Amino acid sequence: QRKPPKGSIDLLLSVNDSFDLAEKFRLSTSPDFLLQTIGEGRSAIERAYDWLIPIISSHPAIIDRLQPSASCFLLLRAYGVEGDKNRDLLDLTAPLLSHVTKCLTGEFGEHH
Repeated sequence: QRKPPKGSIDLLLSVNDSFDLAEKFRLSTSPDFLLQTIGEGRSAIERAYDWLIPIISSHPAIIDRLQPSASCFLLLRAYGVEGDKNRDLLDLTAPLLSHVTKCLTGEFGEHH
């Protein structure tokens, strides 16, 4: 796994602290940096899982921006066999289920 040089990480963290870039990227929907970073498909959501769960745990409204397949995957994983590992995800089952329901009933229109 490749990692950026230490100096680059320090610079990014400093710029983030000064300009709150993480928040601006999280809120951006045109383009949607969050969805572009996650990518598409089950393997993409699995790769993003470790950093995505803390984000949607602190900002559940982001769930409505996820692909329907991602919400389904997370909902199924919440009730999986991994026990306490999914405790944060269990707290998100209501918004995840709501998102899946909205997608199935066409409430989001064609973009989902």
